[in-house]
Amino acid sequence: ERANATGATGQRLKEGAHINKSLVTLGSVISALADISSSADSNCSRKSTFIPYRDSVLTWLLKDSLGGNSKTIMIATISPADCNYGETLSTLRYANRAKNIINKPTINEDPNVKLIRDLREQIIQLQSMISKNLSLERPTQEQVLLAQIHEKQEKEKFLTEEWTEKWRETKKILQEQSALGLRKSGVGVVLDSEMPHLVGIDDDLLSTGVTLYHLKEGKTHVGTDEADTIQDIVLNGPDVDKEHCIVELDNGIATLKPLSLHCWINMIQVDKPTRLSQGCIILLGRNNMFRYNDPVEAAKLRKEGGTSANGNLQSTVVNLSRLSLLSWSVSDLRASSSSDNLVNSSEDLRAFEELEQQKAALIKEKEDFK
Repeated sequence: ERANATGATGQRLKEGAHINKSLVTLGSVISALADISSSADSNCSRKSTFIPYRDSVLTWLLKDSLGGNSKTIMIATISPADCNYGETLSTLRYANRAKNIINKPTINEDPNVKLIRDLREQIIQLQSMISKNLSLERPTQEQVLLAQIHEKQEKEKFLTEEWTEKWRETKKILQEQSALGLRKSGVGVVLDSEMPHLVGIDDDLLSTGVTLYHLKEGKTHVGTDEADTIQDIVLNGPDVDKEHCIVELDNGIATLKPLSLHCWINMIQVDKPTRLSQGCIILLGRNNMFRYNDPVEAAKLRKEGGTSANGNLQSTVVNLSRLSLLSWSVSDLRASSSSDNLVNSSEDLRAFEELEQQKAALIKEKEDFK
């Protein structure tokens, strides 16, 4: 930007000054890259030469295009007019300097795709070798080459099918789990879901995974893989029946319909259809524990003041917070749920012993009277 030629003043003059500063920095960057490319020892020169990418916004934006993993073409605009002789000469020198920059870009591709491409190239080379060296006097070499070609073709076919199947499975999972969303929270990652779901609470200390089951509209069957019909949620472990229970979702309301005696909601054994509420704890069998989450109900409760709708849990377990409940093991929950029965049975035993003592005393008095 030449101020004398353009006659710029004020704000335009300041803009021209900034443009000139960026162009000067670009020239310095191109000179440094050209020196590195033209030197004999490129590695040594790159360490000792400083490239001022950060001196201007222009060079910082063009960093990957100038010295990165790319192929860049620079177009120089010149003028045949004698009044622009100086600008034309400067532009040609600029372009000649940039021409000395040599980048060696590499293709960013999947390792399996690269291996398949290399195998195809080797197959083409082997086929060309056969066509050139084919003769009746050397049948052994031809057979070896044909065997190599068939082997590489089989390997290429296997890798292609394997890679395609993995991609198809990944794409299917992504499409099915479109309701899931990941977001970053500090150093952690939060998994959000818009659908009612069950979150597994694993009692195994060696388990490192997180299990989440979405509840579909209608019936979700829960059982083992030995059931006569295909189960939507497959469980295993003691006291898990082939067809254990059914979770029915109707207009956002989830209801658990037990098909087995080993179904517990908030430590209360259920034997009839029971509605699930946000945050309730479900125990199926002895070891399979889940927490029910309903995003719509949770948002409604949060809006109303964050009160918990889990009244059954509060009435059953006094002074027990939800976090402490989650920290309990499955065996502790079962022991706690049966504590009332144990207390009642111990009281009955004590009363029975007292009656036996009274009976023995009466028999003794009767014998003494005789």
